[in-house]
Amino acid sequence: MSDDSRRTWRLEAVPGLDMHFWAEMLGDPNPIHIDASAARELGFGDATVNPGPTNLAYVLNLIADEFDSGTPSELEARFSGNVLAGDTVEAGFSRLEGREGQVELRRLPLGETVLEATFAMPKTER
Repeated sequence: MSDDSRRTWRLEAVPGLDMHFWAEMLGDPNPIHIDASAARELGFGDATVNPGPTNLAYVLNLIADEFDSGTPSELEARFSGNVLAGDTVEAGFSRLEGREGQVELRRLPLGETVLEATFAMPKTER
């Protein structure tokens, strides 16, 4: 995804307290989202782990910005890594054809890709 039409969205220091909220809202009882010691014991490091659907919400924010708050009619995502409390993440967007696009979410500063998705927006009636 390296062309002139690339757009980005960034979140500095993913808040750990939000992970508690999202885990509860999603009904996700996994302790790695609310307890840093549980995350550490399972090899995730010294911080809580962001729920996957929350990471997907970050890229959906970028899509909504690009398409006037629209919601994709098709979405295919691949989760390939984790986002931890305190991480900075950046979502990058590239338009493919028409109302289709590709997004990725990366952990900075190393640029590790943690989520990739392709999507299509609904066709507009004229």
